[in-house]
Amino acid sequence: MSSVIEQDEIDRQARDRALAGWRQAEAPPSGLIFRSRGRILLIGGEDALFYAPRLLPELQPQVLVIDDSDEPSVVSIPLAGRTLQVEGYLGNFRVVLGKPGQREHEIIECDLILDLSPEPVLPRDLPPLGLYRPGNEPLVLDALVDELKSLRGEFEKPKFFVYDPSACAHARNGVEGCNRCIEACPAEAIQGRGEGVEVNPMLCQGGGSCASVCPSGAIGYALPRSGELQ
Repeated sequence: MSSVIEQDEIDRQARDRALAGWRQAEAPPSGLIFRSRGRILLIGGEDALFYAPRLLPELQPQVLVIDDSDEPSVVSIPLAGRTLQVEGYLGNFRVVLGKPGQREHEIIECDLILDLSPEPVLPRDLPPLGLYRPGNEPLVLDALVDELKSLRGEFEKPKFFVYDPSACAHARNGVEGCNRCIEACPAEAIQGRGEGVEVNPMLCQGGGSCASVCPSGAIGYALPRSGELQ
């Protein structure tokens, strides 16, 4: 149990560190740039329909309604029994409804996601930046509304890792080998690619678990340069 608690704390600190790295870009970027136009998708029922109007006019909210709730004044899309898949990150989310080739297939593009559904739409230990799952505590939601309104524009985040493919032991000659970093990453930012791995820098939040488990030193934690975390 203690190891689970410790890992949860490590994940929380990683997300806090990544969030602290955001700043509105006013100078030439030295890190990774996220661009948000203020398109936010709320996923849920009555709570989502209630909070959507409160995000106006700073953001452009629409609601993916997962039950029979209805509010005519809110731009909404019924889930209507379709499958739901979320991919992406701040400024570049794609929410896929239904299966490709089917009549009800639909893709929603947005910059931010507020998940108010009973079960996480993206069950990941460390969700991508821009996806919020605050629970249903009113005080927390009220505070989050103000925070979300500020997430429009350009934001910069450091790149937290370095990777040397020549040292990677993921695979050799088509034979799969080490998967430690893939299995350890709470953000699911690492995937196998041929004889090496690929880290999505937009999903990486600097937890450092990949570097701690890599047996060859192929992947390491890159400390942000002075001034990158403000």
